Amino acid sequence: MTVAIYVYENATLVLPPAVVDFRQRFDQAALDVPQACPATDLVSSQVKIWGRLIGDKAHLLVSKGATLIMELPAIRQLRFAGITVQDGGVFDLQSYYGDPTDQWSIEVCVELVDHS
Repeated sequence: MTVAIYVYENATLVLPPAVVDFRQRFDQAALDVPQACPATDLVSSQVKIWGRLIGDKAHLLVSKGATLIMELPAIRQLRFAGITVQDGGVFDLQSYYGDPTDQWSIEVCVELVDHS
C-alpha cells in the first residue's frame, strides 16, 4: 500500500508490529507503462511528522530515495524495535539551532519485539 503521510502537531501515528518501509515514489513510467503518470506528478518521497510517532514494536526502514523528517514540534522521544536507514535514505531530526537543550532521544528496544 502506498500512502502520503502527514502527522500534524498534537496527532499520533502508531506503527504496526512489522517492518514499516518509507520509500521513494514508484515510477511506473520508468517501466514503460504508457498510461502511467511521471513520478514527478505523484506524491512526494518525503514524510513529515509534526506530532508523535510510536514505533515500539516496529522496525523503521527508510529506503534509498526516501526522506523521513521529524519536524520541530515533534515529540523528541522515539522508540523502535529496530532502525535501518539505507544508503541514499534520510532520517532528518529537526532541532532548534543554537539550543543545546533541544535534544532527541532515540532508543532501539529489541526486547519489545514479539517473537511468537
